[in-house]
Amino acid sequence: MRHKKSKAKKKKFLGRAYGFGLIFVIVLVVFLKMYQMFTVDLIMKDMMTLRQQKIKLESETARLETEVSRLKNIDRISEIARTKLNMVRNNEDRPVLELKDYSQMQKLAQKYSAQRKTLNLAGVQ
Repeated sequence: MRHKKSKAKKKKFLGRAYGFGLIFVIVLVVFLKMYQMFTVDLIMKDMMTLRQQKIKLESETARLETEVSRLKNIDRISEIARTKLNMVRNNEDRPVLELKDYSQMQKLAQKYSAQRKTLNLAGVQ
């Protein structure tokens, strides 16, 4: 009789253990599913933020490319070279002064020292 009670107790204990184990597994699965959903939500929020940043950066890149195209326009550069730097094109008629030696340049520099800024003397400081 004692043997039957012992078997019954073991069966009851094992049934409870399986029940608790099953409940634990179910709770664990639910918890992991909730954690997974929470993680996916965070990733989706990050992805939306990154998409917005990408759109903003693409817009900024397009604006900067337009600005670069405008700034490197040859007509604009030529105008600045003529107006601000007093440069001339090769095909424009300007008098060319050839000096054979340094002493000729010194004489001209002294003669036109007041007008020095308007003279386009290559290499003369």
